[in-house]
Amino acid sequence: MPADSSRLQHILADIYRRLEPRRRRQFWLLFAGICMVALVETATMGVTALFASSITDPETVLKSSKLVQLKRFFPDFPCVDAQSLIVSLSVATALMLAVKNGLTAVVSYVNGLYSALVDAFFGELLLSGFLHKRYEWHLHHNSADLITIIGWRRYIGNVVVYMAIQTLSDGVLVLVLSAALFALSPEVSLVVCGVLGLAALLVYKGIRPWFDRTARRVSALDLSVNRQVTKALHGIKDVKVCGREEPFMEDYRIDVLDYAHTEAKQRLLARCPAWILETTGFVMVSAIVLLELLVMEASTARITGTVALLAVAAWRVLPAINRILSSVTAIRQNLPQAVKVLDSIAECEADLDLGKARPDPGALASPVSFARAIEIKAVSFVYGQSAEPALDRVGLTIEKGRSVGLVGRSGAGKSTLVDMIIGLLPPTSGHVLIDGSEFTPENARAWLDRIGYVGQSPYIYDGTLAENVAFGLHGGQIDRDKVLACCVQAAMQDFLDDLPQGIDTAIGERGARLSGGQRQRVAIARALYRDPEVLVLDEATSALDEKSEDFIQQTVRGLTGKQTLIIIAHRLTTVEDCDQVVWLEGGRIREIGPPGEVLARYREEMKE
Repeated sequence: MPADSSRLQHILADIYRRLEPRRRRQFWLLFAGICMVALVETATMGVTALFASSITDPETVLKSSKLVQLKRFFPDFPCVDAQSLIVSLSVATALMLAVKNGLTAVVSYVNGLYSALVDAFFGELLLSGFLHKRYEWHLHHNSADLITIIGWRRYIGNVVVYMAIQTLSDGVLVLVLSAALFALSPEVSLVVCGVLGLAALLVYKGIRPWFDRTARRVSALDLSVNRQVTKALHGIKDVKVCGREEPFMEDYRIDVLDYAHTEAKQRLLARCPAWILETTGFVMVSAIVLLELLVMEASTARITGTVALLAVAAWRVLPAINRILSSVTAIRQNLPQAVKVLDSIAECEADLDLGKARPDPGALASPVSFARAIEIKAVSFVYGQSAEPALDRVGLTIEKGRSVGLVGRSGAGKSTLVDMIIGLLPPTSGHVLIDGSEFTPENARAWLDRIGYVGQSPYIYDGTLAENVAFGLHGGQIDRDKVLACCVQAAMQDFLDDLPQGIDTAIGERGARLSGGQRQRVAIARALYRDPEVLVLDEATSALDEKSEDFIQQTVRGLTGKQTLIIIAHRLTTVEDCDQVVWLEGGRIREIGPPGEVLARYREEMKE
C-alpha cells in the first residue's frame, strides 16, 4: 500500500479500475445527477434567503438593484409590492424545495442501487477467485476467514463506494454554494469557508490517527470473533460430547467484549466532528452578528440580511461539511476490511484474470485420452514450507480398468498420492501422465470430470438427498431415475425407504439427520452419479458397518473391469479383491504386488 496521504485515493482508484465498463459509465451519469442537484440546491438556498429577507424587510428587497434590473427585463414581473413579493417568493420557495427534494431522492436511490451493484460485483469476484484457487491454497487458509472476507464485500460497495459518492455529492454542493455565496457576499463567504474549512481540517487531522488504529483493531477482532463462532458450531458434536460449551463461550466472550469496547470508541470518534462543527458554526454566526452590531454599527436591515444569508448558508453548508467528515470517517473506519477484500482479489488475480467475464470451463477444456494407463514417474510433493516431503520419488503405473489398493500408516502419503493422481495437487517434481500426456491447465478440468471421489469426511450440504447426490444441480436439472439407481448401487436401500419424502427429503446441514455410514453412502452415490471412469475411495468405507461394507464391496466388485478403482484402505478386507496393492511408508513405495502377498507382510508388521 502507498503512503497514508494517498492511500484512500489509491483504494478508490483501484476499485474504479476493477469495475466493469458499464458500471464506470453509470458512475459518470450519477455524477451528472449530483452536479444538477448541487445547482438546484444552490438556487433553492438563494430563493429561501430572499424569502426570509422579504418577510423581515420587504421594502429593502423591493428596492434592491437586482430586483429593479429584473423588472426592466420582465415588465409583468408580479413583485411590485410587499404582499405580492412575499406570496411570489413563498410559492417559488415551495416549488424549488419540491424539485430539489425530488432530485435528491432520485440521486440518493441511484447511489444506493449503484453501491449495492458494486457490492454484488466484488462479492462475485471474491467467490469466483476463491473457488478457482488451487486446492493446495485452500489447505493453507481458514475457511472461516474466507467466508468472513466474502461477507466484507459490503465494505467495498455499501460503505466505501456509497460514502465516497456521498462525499463527492456534498463536496460539489459545498463548492457550488461557496461560489454562489462569494458572488453575493465575498466577505461573508470568505469567513464561512475559512472558518468551517479550517475547523474541518483540524478535526480530520486530529482524529484520524486514533480512528485508524481503532479501525484496524475492530477489523482484527471481527475476524477473531467469526473464527470462535465457526470453531464452536462446526464442531458442535464434539463440543457436546466433551462438555466444552463453557471454554468455547469464554473464548468467544473475551473477543466479543473487546470488540464491543473498541467499536464503542470508534463510534464516539465518528460523532466528534459533528459536535465540533456544530459549535464552530454557531460561534461563527454569533461573532459576525456581534461584529456588525457593536463594531461596524450596521443597521438592523443589514444585520437581518447577513443573518439570513449566514443562516441559510449554515443550514446547507454546515451539514454538508459534517457529512463529508462523517463519510470520510466511515470510509476510514471500514478501510481495513475493504483493503483485505482488495488484497484477496489481487491474490486471486495472480492465478486468474477476474476482470474479464469467465468463460465456461468446459468450453476451454482440452479432451483427455484415457485408454491405457495412468503413470506416476518419480513424483515428489512438499506441503508449503514443510521440511519433509509428503511423497518422495514415487513411481507407479495404474492400467485402465484395474483396481489398486493403497495401504500404509497414517501420514504415509496415501491421500496426497491420490490428490495428485486426480489432479488436485501438482507434483513438486516428477510427472503424472495419462496415456503418456502430462497434466496441463487446459486438460486438468477434463480429467477431473472423469473422476468419482469419495473421501473420509464427505461434505453434505443443507439440501435434499437428491440434491446432494446430483451435487450442484437443482430442480429439473436432476435425473431422478439416475439418482435412485446410484442410491441402490451405493447400498442405501435400508434407509432410503424410511425417508418421509424419499430422495426429496431434506437431510440437514452436514447430513445431521443421517448416521456416519449413511453419509458415506450418500457420497458414494454422488461419485457414481458422475459416471466416472476412475473411482477413488479414500477410506470411504471406514464409517460403515460390516453389512453396509459388504454391500459396497459387492458394488466395487461389480465395477471391476468397467472402471479404474483406486482404494485407500482403512480395513484391509476392502482391498483384498484388488488387482494389486501398493504399500506406502514415509512418502515412498515400500512394496507393490498381489494383495495376498503384500497384505500378509503388512499385517505381520502391524502386529509388531
